Amino acid sequence: MQPLFVDIVEAPSDVFSIYVQNVPGAGPQSINLASPCERVSQLEGLSQSPQGLIATYRCPPELAEMTLTRELTKRSTAALIRFVSLGASPQIFPLATDKSALVLPRSATRPSLFVSYVRFGASHIAIGFDHLLFVVCLLMLAKTLGQTLLLITGFTVAHSLTLGLSAQGLVKVPVPLVEALIALSILMLVSELAKGPRPTLTQQYPLLVSGLFGLLHGLGFAAVLAEVGLPETDLLLALLAFNLGVEIGQVLFVIAVLILFWVGRRIPVAAPISRFLPMGLHYSIGAIASFWFIERVSGYLWVI
Repeated sequence: MQPLFVDIVEAPSDVFSIYVQNVPGAGPQSINLASPCERVSQLEGLSQSPQGLIATYRCPPELAEMTLTRELTKRSTAALIRFVSLGASPQIFPLATDKSALVLPRSATRPSLFVSYVRFGASHIAIGFDHLLFVVCLLMLAKTLGQTLLLITGFTVAHSLTLGLSAQGLVKVPVPLVEALIALSILMLVSELAKGPRPTLTQQYPLLVSGLFGLLHGLGFAAVLAEVGLPETDLLLALLAFNLGVEIGQVLFVIAVLILFWVGRRIPVAAPISRFLPMGLHYSIGAIASFWFIERVSGYLWVI
């Protein structure tokens, strides 16, 4: 499930407005600012405010930091908090599914801004299941450590390039189309895996294939970044931090998957199972990617 997006925006007279972009299936969300902030107004439901405004608070002007709280339920999701103080750059804070409170520093320093976007990038990777599934396919296609390094390097450099270009408005592609093509990229890699021991295009041209698909995935990262925005005064710093967070998350995931592969090869498995296990994995990934592709193409055609 996608994270809940929450905007907390300061207005003159120390008034803070809370906006919530509701997530389908998550149910109503109770987001508050703890004392000494005082509630000025409260809306009962998002339907009363098309912009997603659910409450406004007034906080003491001398307050250096405030605490966001929420009521946890069985339908609570992870949340992404964007905190915008008056005259300051936005700060981004991920909030885990099982966390009910978060401390928000009122003023943003450059180090805190950098850290907040690194966290945002890393948290996005943790829930970017299509991206992670694509990386798993790349790792399964690689037959040697050298091929693994080539595939991951080409993919990383390429998606960093289009992330930067798109985030600065130099490249513009409709988001639903990008998401559909990302699902298609997973299908194409799965078809390579299904060929078995025969030489594949990816094995013959690892940098070319991973680089081309990396350009596409970079556009997907940029679409996520666009939802929270970049500070005008520290745009490059925030962009670098977000990309660094993405790479940190990706490297940790790659290491975890490689360890899992290494352990799996050393577990004795009966011959019939060892033959059909890879096939079952390929078909499972293909089924998931096919569902994503059909769903996203349908959504794109509906929009246009």
